[in-house]
Amino acid sequence: MKKNILIIGTSSEIAQEYINEVSEKYNIYGISRKKISNIKIIKNILLNQTKDIDQKKLIKLLGKIKFTKIIFFSSDQINYPTSIKKLKNARIFNALAVNSIFPIKFTYFLLENNLINKKAKFIYFSSRSGSITERGKLSHHVPKGNHVYRASKSLLNSFVKNISFEFKKLNYIFVSYHPGWVATKSAKGTMKIKKSVYFFTKFCTSLRKSDSGNFFNFNKKKIPW
Repeated sequence: MKKNILIIGTSSEIAQEYINEVSEKYNIYGISRKKISNIKIIKNILLNQTKDIDQKKLIKLLGKIKFTKIIFFSSDQINYPTSIKKLKNARIFNALAVNSIFPIKFTYFLLENNLINKKAKFIYFSSRSGSITERGKLSHHVPKGNHVYRASKSLLNSFVKNISFEFKKLNYIFVSYHPGWVATKSAKGTMKIKKSVYFFTKFCTSLRKSDSGNFFNFNKKKIPW
């Protein structure tokens, strides 16, 4: 019997490739901010991730499915101007909602409504740019840049660390994950999407309870918070 995976951010290019990779082994359910078409997804729910969760509506849409793996791919990259002063507060709050606040609130929604199995894995796509410790220490770092995106990932990491501590006596796994600099339309990195999915599937297979509460690079090396 196939186990169930819930993917938040099914429109992500990495998510789409991951779905293609694992759909024969798992039942795939999704949540996205925009309509997508992928026959390998059993059900995809459109949800505004900047708004409060309508729990009754969402429970009705999800039914009584229990998920073994919950992956948060969705991210608001935010096309930022040179100065953060030019960004409207509403735009900043939307980025924080999608990148940081919704993932943790949705996690509690799943936990409180018993929509996960006893050994569920929660994987949150973060970014190495969210590491406060590393900021300014790597060779490619430059001053200025996307302050909001970095801060949103730092906030997400803090949430992940806290929730892993809260549920440390149970068998759930909570980790932040940096996929590398992937060649997507928004990031234009150096790692091909297929290669990033290869690393990610390998990472998922390797996860153990002792990994919970950590921030990992795509090669499973720990990144300092």
